[in-house]
Amino acid sequence: MLLRATGWGAVLILGLCCTRADAQAVIRDTQPRGLVPGQSTRLVLVGEQLDGRPRFVSDVPGIERLDLVEVAAERLVVDVHLADTTPPGPIGLWLATDAGPLDPIMLLVDELPSLLMAGDHHAQHAAQAVPNAVAIDGTAQPGLSHYYKVDVAAGERLAFEVLTQPLASNMDPMLRLLDADGVTLAQADDDHTGPDCRFAYRFVDAGEYVLEVRDSRYQGGGHYRLRIGDFPIIDHPQPLLVAADSADPIRFTGPDAAGVQSVTLSGDVTGPSLMRQLPARFIGGSVASWSQLMTFPHGPVHALS
Repeated sequence: MLLRATGWGAVLILGLCCTRADAQAVIRDTQPRGLVPGQSTRLVLVGEQLDGRPRFVSDVPGIERLDLVEVAAERLVVDVHLADTTPPGPIGLWLATDAGPLDPIMLLVDELPSLLMAGDHHAQHAAQAVPNAVAIDGTAQPGLSHYYKVDVAAGERLAFEVLTQPLASNMDPMLRLLDADGVTLAQADDDHTGPDCRFAYRFVDAGEYVLEVRDSRYQGGGHYRLRIGDFPIIDHPQPLLVAADSADPIRFTGPDAAGVQSVTLSGDVTGPSLMRQLPARFIGGSVASWSQLMTFPHGPVHALS
């Protein structure tokens, strides 16, 4: 069952439609954490007390349908059908059972295909092999790093980013790129916009290279999504605030801003929220990163002197 709601209205509807039971339902993990526009994605929700007549609420217009495939106390399986016009970026689903409403399920609309973190890859020599265009869903482990290896061509450019904040994760990620000898080629911790980290690298020599992902505090339990692909590294849109009915082109700032095509609200963003997700693509590129833009109902913005 899928209901439509906006903002806090989703929480209110859930509170009205559900009755509290002694046992509280909880979701421990969601796989994958990415939804591809124009496709149906099968989500597996793992937790406790999930079998009491589950109902979903969403304020995302792009979700066309939600089909429950499997219902059990410790596992829900649901197919999410997403419109191909849904912009990339974070979205929320709200779930309620007879045990009450649960915390929001935070997901990412992402054009990159999802891949699950493998088991034992805590050393460079045991790195998990991954494609050059992929998003890996992982969970930090106490005191351990996760290693992933990519095979690149000479002159190839790849961007890497670890997303945790859009997933409401408590992980503070660190990302490092290593060559075959373990020499650090690039690394990132916090960036200009928060604790998540990202960088791009152009490889001079072909071969295998390794990425290290870990919690900078060596804590465990935090979920992350590692994106790998030829997408732009940006900071934020310019301007930061526009009228919701504006047709003016919006550009971006950041390391790759010069090669990123401008966007307009009319063609690239939908939905009632004041906070909009803007896709950022290279001119002629197919894979996007994204940034948030604040909008207001109408009229010009006046700068204060």
